[in-house]
Amino acid sequence: MPKSKRAKIVHTSKTQRKGKELPLRLYAGIQECIPQYPYLYIFTVRNMRNQHLKDVRTQLSDSR
Repeated sequence: MPKSKRAKIVHTSKTQRKGKELPLRLYAGIQECIPQYPYLYIFTVRNMRNQHLKDVRTQLSDSR
């Protein structure tokens, strides 16, 4: 039986970084929407395994 790769420890110095492009795109999208809408709600969810939160996320995926 081969060893499982899940239990392998990977140091952070050997992982690839996501870079600054993703947060910059997110901030640009938020700043673009500020003049268009009177209210702005920003929230983060740490655990999306809950089925109710998954449903909300799919319903709001195309909204701004």
